[in-house]
Amino acid sequence: MSSFMVVEDDLSVRFLVKETLKYLGHEEIVSVDNVESALGYLKAGKVPELMFLDLILPGEPGYSLAEYVRENHPEVRIIIVTGLSEEQVMRRLPGRNYDAVLYKPFDHRQLKETAERFLSGGGGK
Repeated sequence: MSSFMVVEDDLSVRFLVKETLKYLGHEEIVSVDNVESALGYLKAGKVPELMFLDLILPGEPGYSLAEYVRENHPEVRIIIVTGLSEEQVMRRLPGRNYDAVLYKPFDHRQLKETAERFLSGGGGK
């Protein structure tokens, strides 16, 4: 069983990700809607194997969390979940501080394939 964290302010997307991964047998550490809450869990030692991260969040932007995770927990795989274009993602994360991108809207199949590529230990980039 692998662990995951969802940082997404859209409740329907957050629900889809967490319920799909739980159905597949993976353990949810937490699903939150902002960077500050996610940082609290990470700093308390609750570090997932896989993080689903939206870039546009209330308060602090998601790309700052991606940078923090890469610096402090490089083993965590980061999947960006966004409605932004590929160009916009590259501008916000020029150092490619992520492992994959799921562009909204996406379906269960795309989510499952992307997650399992990283949760199965296959790894990616």
